[in-house]
Amino acid sequence: MTDEISDINVTSIMPFVKPDGARGTLAQGTYETLKREIVDFRMPPGQRYSEHELTAVLQVSRTPLRLALHLLAHEGFVQHVGGHSCWQVRPVDLEYYRDLYDFRTDIEVIAIHRLCAQPSRPDLSTLRAVWDVPHAARQTDGLLVAEADEAFHHTLVRLAGNAEMLRSFTRLTDRIRVIRRLDFINPDRIAATYDEHAAIIRALDNPCATTAEGLIRAHIGASRTEIKKITYHQMAQAVATAGSASVVSQ
Repeated sequence: MTDEISDINVTSIMPFVKPDGARGTLAQGTYETLKREIVDFRMPPGQRYSEHELTAVLQVSRTPLRLALHLLAHEGFVQHVGGHSCWQVRPVDLEYYRDLYDFRTDIEVIAIHRLCAQPSRPDLSTLRAVWDVPHAARQTDGLLVAEADEAFHHTLVRLAGNAEMLRSFTRLTDRIRVIRRLDFINPDRIAATYDEHAAIIRALDNPCATTAEGLIRAHIGASRTEIKKITYHQMAQAVATAGSASVVSQ
């Protein structure tokens, strides 16, 4: 096959990725499969893959594969290396992720202030049922806790009531997901996340913007501290924890 789409504009890819989550095209399915593999560390940061091996393993032609790869590149998950036929999962760049965490903090602080300023208290019963629970009821699986953690923060921003802010936060969440999963390797961090989320919920039940803001800043700051501690050994541990059933390694 020729390289007829090697210089494709990312805007021409967007119709293949439907905002409502529908999976109506082969490119969409390929994009979702690759993204899941990257986020779950089964395609580790820094690893290189040729288009030839990806088409063989995923059983797709090069056209939908390239559409998926170009969109993943636009979102910061992969990058071109060695020409158009070789791709690399984005290596861990701590400065890049620190910038994203700064942006995350800004959005969530704004959301907290909007929640505290609302005339009626937001309904946090769903979050409370997950996070403000006895120790025996807490989840200990790191991947499941990571998913629940994303849902917690997404819910706070959603309840703040600004659709554009939520869209920005959703895109940001996608970009930090790979590094964020490392925050839940350590059982102590899982336990701390439960305690910190419960404290934030209680602060929003008795709204004081200053208290709630301090709690959310401290909570996100703890995650940022974990980023500074990342080593290749920890990365390897995260890959091992994610399991070996990778579609690109079978």
